[in-house]
Amino acid sequence: MRTRVSRRPRSRRTCPAGRHHGSRYSDGERGPVVHRYSEAVTDASAQEAFRTVSSWDLITSQDRAVAPDVQRSMSERAGSRTEDVNASHAVMISRPGAVTRVIEEAARGTR
Repeated sequence: MRTRVSRRPRSRRTCPAGRHHGSRYSDGERGPVVHRYSEAVTDASAQEAFRTVSSWDLITSQDRAVAPDVQRSMSERAGSRTEDVNASHAVMISRPGAVTRVIEEAARGTR
């Protein structure tokens, strides 16, 4: 007889106390490990790179994960050079040629 395996995540009620991934490390469990370079994420930067480093962006007009308008506003804020392509979020799979062109343009540093 086969045992049915549930694919749903375990809830707090079915997990032992303090063992659920959302718990606050109770029952003497070790807390989160702090990486030795964590200040790279937590400390304020001296200068944001997007203000001084050139960037390119591929705006995907059929993207359902990140709306094209949101992509455009982020690109404008960063001062990116953009190219619109009629593709979904997985543009590197559906339109590899367009992705390659943008990467090559960025590598040359010209538009």
